[in-house]
Amino acid sequence: MALRENGRRERALVATKVRFNMGDGPNEGGLSRHHIIAQAEASLRRLKTDVIDLYQVHEWDGQTPVEETMAALDTLVQHGKVRYIGCSNYSGWHIMKALQAADKRQAERFVSQQIHYTLHSREAEYELVPISQDQGLGMLIWSPLAGGLLSGKYRRDGGPQSGRHVGGFREPPVYDWDKLYDIVDVIVAIADARGVSGAQVALAWTLGRPGVTSVIIGGRSQAQFEDNLAAADLKLSAEERARLDAVSQPPLIYPYWHQTFTANDRLGPVDADLLAPYVEEFKRGRMRPSVCRLPVAACSPCAGSIALAAIMPSILSKWAMIRASFHSSLPSRPMQLWWAARPCPIRPTRAICIMRSSWLLPLARMAATSRWAMR
Repeated sequence: MALRENGRRERALVATKVRFNMGDGPNEGGLSRHHIIAQAEASLRRLKTDVIDLYQVHEWDGQTPVEETMAALDTLVQHGKVRYIGCSNYSGWHIMKALQAADKRQAERFVSQQIHYTLHSREAEYELVPISQDQGLGMLIWSPLAGGLLSGKYRRDGGPQSGRHVGGFREPPVYDWDKLYDIVDVIVAIADARGVSGAQVALAWTLGRPGVTSVIIGGRSQAQFEDNLAAADLKLSAEERARLDAVSQPPLIYPYWHQTFTANDRLGPVDADLLAPYVEEFKRGRMRPSVCRLPVAACSPCAGSIALAAIMPSILSKWAMIRASFHSSLPSRPMQLWWAARPCPIRPTRAICIMRSSWLLPLARMAATSRWAMR
């Protein structure tokens, strides 16, 4: 039955994507104007409809100028063949570059991005989630159960006899199976206490995350679909969410761990969604990573502080010499030193000595004076 029959089209939102190869020719893949427009028209013919509600570019194309891509998408909107446009699997800078290209020519912007974001894969929180919130993009989540890994069927002591991952499917990649099983253990514990499936708990967590608009579900049977759909009505308690957040919390990458240490006094609402839990850990003296195996000599903060402490007596001695011989009017100390014991960002259990950054300017002046005095 075609979409336009029996009023089905008016009750449906049609979304499709473009980017992957549809043939062997040089223009049958990518995000060129030729391919984008040709595939939109082909989709309209196949779907037997007049308009695509959401046309999404599926993956980045680094060989086509983004200005050409955004202009082609805008053309489709202006001609009434597409209503809205979105992207999928873009990195943060890809999205911002595309939005800037659209804004520059006052063209249509992306209204959504389709990404992978689950309890197991929270990398999107570094860039993609904040960009969605800041730029007003909706987020559609593909494979919200990680190909079934978060359904509760895959456990430490065994798994199902059939399924994607049993057949060798490798999306998403699992780098730490113990951590995955730790997450699944908490999912199953909450599911058992609530009398629901593990899949519903995992989906409810994702649906309740900041910026998430919807999840894209798939099932092998009607029963699986009905079970997944029930997740829309499952409301997790604050305590349940806290347990799931804690067991799945990823380590911060740079520059976010640095912002947690040094910029936590001026975080905006979008920043806080990512950094607030880590800021609390920092204030309590519990910082990630919790285990450091680096020898002191290989640890930049520790080794740098030790080296600085070692040269300070000679610096002060040199300054005293310069003052006595050439510049008796100079202050007796080249700087005000402020030493404080602070937690090491790499080795939380070790205190290191850190000098206030204001020592740099006087030290530079002292070095200049030393060069003048040596002439």
